Amino acid sequence: MQVMDTKIKDQIAAYGKAAGKEYKLGPSPGFLSNGRKLAKLEDTVLTDSIDMRLGHGGLFYVSVVFDGKYAQELSVDTGASVICLPWKVAKNVGLTP
Repeated sequence: MQVMDTKIKDQIAAYGKAAGKEYKLGPSPGFLSNGRKLAKLEDTVLTDSIDMRLGHGGLFYVSVVFDGKYAQELSVDTGASVICLPWKVAKNVGLTP
């Protein structure tokens, strides 16, 4: 791999010499700046855990509370691409089914 790196560096130097500019292989200042901004932002993200229980048929269940008022046990399909609520649950939490 180092041989390839040397070849690439040589090609970049030759290109720069022909163009009358100096080019360097590596992350741009903007990329590095954005990386620092992202690190600061990640430090502000709060994390928590949710207890999941394994039920019949390998389905997971969680206890949820809607608007601090309505508690419900819901199943979680970790492979689902759509979220569905039973009609009664949606109505009880103030959604219009």
